[in-house]
Amino acid sequence: MSALTASGTTLRSTLINGAIGGLIAAVANVIVYLLATSVFAVEILIPQPPDMTTMGPLPLPFVIFASFLPGLAAAGLLTVLKGNKRTFIIIAAVVLVLSMFPLLTTGMAAPTAIVLGIMHVVAAAAITYMLALRG
Repeated sequence: MSALTASGTTLRSTLINGAIGGLIAAVANVIVYLLATSVFAVEILIPQPPDMTTMGPLPLPFVIFASFLPGLAAAGLLTVLKGNKRTFIIIAAVVLVLSMFPLLTTGMAAPTAIVLGIMHVVAAAAITYMLALRG
């Protein structure tokens, strides 16, 4: 028997909804990435390791990875919050706003920052919908 959260949903269903939200976010962000780079000819350059001072292209696999994993992390957060969806939505909104600051402070070109900002909103919307509104 699986453990129940305060709202009566199982940990398993929360993790599944987080994974689905992450998958939706990944697919949607791949579409955003391809539209931006192919149709609108935006060269998405981000700070590169190890020194983070040189700019290089954003690899597509990173878009997929960085869109999917937050779904699992958010499912874990919702579990820790014992299913408190109101608190979860507030935290998700704060994290979304905070995620915009690096886009404005790392010296990225405006088109890159706009595309990445759109990707952040897409991921937040898909993951929050699956966990807080649908789940």
